Amino acid sequence: MRRAINSCLLAFPTAASKHKIVLLPEMTDVGTRPSSIGSDVRVLLEEFGEKVDANGVRGDWNSLAPTSRSAFDLEKIEARTKAGREWLADLAFFTHPDAHIVVMTHGQTAHWLTDDFEGVQAPGGLTTWGLLEYRSYQFNFFDKSLVETAESRARRGVPAAYTLDEAAKQVRKEAMRQRILERMP
Repeated sequence: MRRAINSCLLAFPTAASKHKIVLLPEMTDVGTRPSSIGSDVRVLLEEFGEKVDANGVRGDWNSLAPTSRSAFDLEKIEARTKAGREWLADLAFFTHPDAHIVVMTHGQTAHWLTDDFEGVQAPGGLTTWGLLEYRSYQFNFFDKSLVETAESRARRGVPAAYTLDEAAKQVRKEAMRQRILERMP
């Protein structure tokens, strides 16, 4: 989470000077490498102090123990990214209509968060999110789903409309699932 906080501070200095960065463990990386496992919340508060809001961070948020909500487990990954998407939908719904919400996360997490698997390479399940890539989404508040905007898709050079049918989406999603399962401790 330190990397995400520092990225927010560097990329959005004006917003970060006016608003606290809200730490959401639901957006944590999907991985078991040390760089994918977050720091203790006390360490984050010592380092970043009043720049962050850590109220939603539980003490075990960075534990990969099987009983932890953050365990490297497929069902838990899907559950926590869904919970994060719902939290963001609620925030967006109750915020000013012209407000922008920035989520700083990792490519694999972004696929699960957005439920958008277009471009994922099957087999292999590699993410297609590039380093420091940004995409823009709008919420469908009826089902709390995210839909990439036409402007964002144009910026990436892909067709304006989402091109995956449900069957193709499931193939790519399964490729990412297999990659996760192969990397599980």
